[in-house]
Amino acid sequence: MTDYPAIDADGHVREPEDLWQRYVPTALRERAPKKVPGPGAYWLVDGVEVPPRRSYSRTTKDLAASEDRFEPAASVGYSPASQLDAMDVEGIARSVLFPSAGLVIMGVNGVDPAVTTAAARAYNTWLSEFCAEGRGRLFGVAALDPRDVAGAMAEARRAAEAGFVGVFLRPNPVNGLPWHDSAYDPLWSVLQDLDLAVCFHEGGAVRLPQVSTDRFVEHAFWHICTHPMEQQMAMVSIVLGGVASRFPRLRFAFLECGAGWLPYWMWRMDEAVEGEEADFAHLDLPPSGLVSRQCFVSIDSDEEPGIYTLEQLDVAHVVWGSDYPHHDGKFPNALKTVSNLPGMTDAHRRQVVFEAPGALFGPAVGAPTPG
Repeated sequence: MTDYPAIDADGHVREPEDLWQRYVPTALRERAPKKVPGPGAYWLVDGVEVPPRRSYSRTTKDLAASEDRFEPAASVGYSPASQLDAMDVEGIARSVLFPSAGLVIMGVNGVDPAVTTAAARAYNTWLSEFCAEGRGRLFGVAALDPRDVAGAMAEARRAAEAGFVGVFLRPNPVNGLPWHDSAYDPLWSVLQDLDLAVCFHEGGAVRLPQVSTDRFVEHAFWHICTHPMEQQMAMVSIVLGGVASRFPRLRFAFLECGAGWLPYWMWRMDEAVEGEEADFAHLDLPPSGLVSRQCFVSIDSDEEPGIYTLEQLDVAHVVWGSDYPHHDGKFPNALKTVSNLPGMTDAHRRQVVFEAPGALFGPAVGAPTPG
């Protein structure tokens, strides 16, 4: 027992397969995301299949299949009540929710932005309804479609009105634009004004540029690479590209990629700037200072190297996420596992499950336990 609530900064929902067919406007419904019949988690979005089948050609296990430990939730369609039940099993007080299928669907390429913007809006409407049944314990992170900056800005405003605490984007570049391209500045400005956390989240092989999927077909091979490496490159774009300096009140999270790499990456970015100072006059702090001011990463439940990051950082910018109900999460012992990591002090635990999530997502998420 502690005097603070345990906050899951990266939980997931399992969307109903017919979500987009129910929530996308009728005029776009034929082009909206729809599940491909048969084994595996394949989707058609405006006629384009995602994820690419070659990326799973040697996978022996259907990673979307329900495991016995998730059967109670699966039997009721992963309802809001089942989400709360799973949190109670873990000892989690509040959970910030990200998509499952939505992570892959937003990684489609070469489709009409009207379809992907409508898909993001449909997901957000459904998620708002889902969180409304969470008795104040479930918090939504909205999907945005960067293919349509004006549409993303409008959707960010709608998400803030609905009480969402952040937005999510895949770290992969869309339409060849890095995140520091000035085309995104109007979106960053709106998100800063709305005080919404910007959360980059990888997930699944997709049709966007993605490290390692061009050379590995084995799921484990590319999964090892994509999550940290795509996030590292996104951080380079946000930090060295000047986004953090131009929008100093924005908070950026790089989730489900581990935390142990962060001190090295901060040093690596500082080292690059030291050798080419003239190219980085637009930065108001050294890269490591910008990371300390504005960036968050997430420690995995069993990530022992993440303790080194907690020991070295002088700010509480490492959050924890359960990854429930994904197969590589540690449910029903995720919170217990991270709490018992070798070297995890009481102060570190308080940081990763309470202080840092509150700093990232704001007072609605990080409020102390009443009474």
